[in-house]
Amino acid sequence: MTNCINEIPLTRKSRTLIFLGATAGLRLAELRNSSYVNSLLNSTRTYLSSLGLLFRSPEHQVRIISGSEEGLSGWISVNILMRQLFENTKPIETYGVSDFGGGSTQLSFIAPHASKQRFTMNLFNATYDVYSHSYLCYGQEQSRLVYLSQLIKRTNATSSINDPCLQSGYIQNITYKELFSTACIHREYAPITNLNQSTTFSFVGTGDYAKCQMTVKQRFNKSSCSTQNCSFNGVYQPVPISSSLKFIAVAGWYSVFKNLAPHFSLLPNKDNNYELTSLNLTQIKQAVKTICNQSWSDVHDPD
Repeated sequence: MTNCINEIPLTRKSRTLIFLGATAGLRLAELRNSSYVNSLLNSTRTYLSSLGLLFRSPEHQVRIISGSEEGLSGWISVNILMRQLFENTKPIETYGVSDFGGGSTQLSFIAPHASKQRFTMNLFNATYDVYSHSYLCYGQEQSRLVYLSQLIKRTNATSSINDPCLQSGYIQNITYKELFSTACIHREYAPITNLNQSTTFSFVGTGDYAKCQMTVKQRFNKSSCSTQNCSFNGVYQPVPISSSLKFIAVAGWYSVFKNLAPHFSLLPNKDNNYELTSLNLTQIKQAVKTICNQSWSDVHDPD
């Protein structure tokens, strides 16, 4: 923060607005302990008010934003960085954005005919209708925790559990408290009451791609969709207006595909990003399967 402040010319410092929008991590924490979250936000407001910046509306400038706001912010940022949004010029087509966070995943794209979750924004003197939805608890970290709780409930195990999504030879230890104190577990599943809360679970990797895929898929319920335009778990999702719409995958997706890239002999471009336009889903699945079937010793230390 100090480095950022030092970049602002002294003559403009008092006219520079500052905003902080907390995302899924605090949305989830608020479900479990709202007083702690309020205290954290107030402490942040106190700190930012001491920086000499334009900070007249603390409650508005530091707050927890909704999942849709998070998705819209990502859509704006990506399309500006991809040089799609210009003043007084509306592009023929923008990029859709998939933001794979730690606690949630956002999906946003232009959808002027969407009947739900359509947000109208005026940017650079042009109007955009953007569909934006946030899948709370479907972020990278929280998905893993929910998945582990599914394994425990399915096997009724009390200590050692086979995990098909971990490579053979890898063991992950996690305590009852670490797992079942998270808001996503309480939101989707009741805690296991017959276990001692001091229990430590050992998840033993078996590297079984088919079983891993089957277990993960169970969290994506397609049968609950009441409308034709639906993603999963009954969530409305309009059809993009263009069949050629391209998506930019950000945040956690980057680390996922960075690890997959060597299996395609794929190198980053000059901006250190990976362009996957030449790949298809079959190739990606095969790379994941190859990694899953390797032993942990080969993955961890390939030499």
